[in-house]
Amino acid sequence: MLEVAIVEDEERDARRLEEYLARYARENGREIAVSRYGEAISLLENYTARFSVILMDIELPLLNGMDAARKLRQVDTSVCLVFITNMAQFACEGYGVDALDFIVKPVSYADFYLKFSRAVSRADASSDDEFHIRVAGGVRRVRACDIAYVEVRSHSVLYHTEQGVIESRDTLATVEERLRPARFLRCAKSYLVNPRHITAVDGAKITVGDEVLYISGNRRRSFLKEFTAWQTGRG
Repeated sequence: MLEVAIVEDEERDARRLEEYLARYARENGREIAVSRYGEAISLLENYTARFSVILMDIELPLLNGMDAARKLRQVDTSVCLVFITNMAQFACEGYGVDALDFIVKPVSYADFYLKFSRAVSRADASSDDEFHIRVAGGVRRVRACDIAYVEVRSHSVLYHTEQGVIESRDTLATVEERLRPARFLRCAKSYLVNPRHITAVDGAKITVGDEVLYISGNRRRSFLKEFTAWQTGRG
């Protein structure tokens, strides 16, 4: 099931997108569930990170689409975002919110089909890498590859991501199990490290981005063995 959100205040334009989605589903044998929002605030309120693709107009009441996208990326870094607009000059600005593409109004089915197909391909490819983090008031969705490392402090788990630190109430053992498919490595009692973000290993020190972490003595042998195996498998 592919869940798609349409954020569009113009009834005629929203109906056209719904028709195109229905046609796309028939032609490609996909099951698509569509949710419509007349403005972005309704989408962002109690956001649950369930959508694979969001089709968003830029000219919206109360909160324009570009500002809404910035807020959206604070809680969901992986959803595929496509702007629907007659303001093509905003294309460059869209890169700042990781928008996949723009579809210029009036939307033709040929243009929609091409760009929505790209969105579906990206959504399908990234679904295995999605990671949901329970936070106060809801869920944050990130890509596992964007998590540099995870640490536990008292009863809180801190996810250090490319978008900042996300705090959750959990145990590191539970997180380690959930991140097992992404091959995170335990370097110490309180740390899980994403080997993709390791830039240097020097004795007991690991450089992860701009941070230096330490390998505990009782884990050094197993950590280096697992890191070497990851590097070999990656190559």
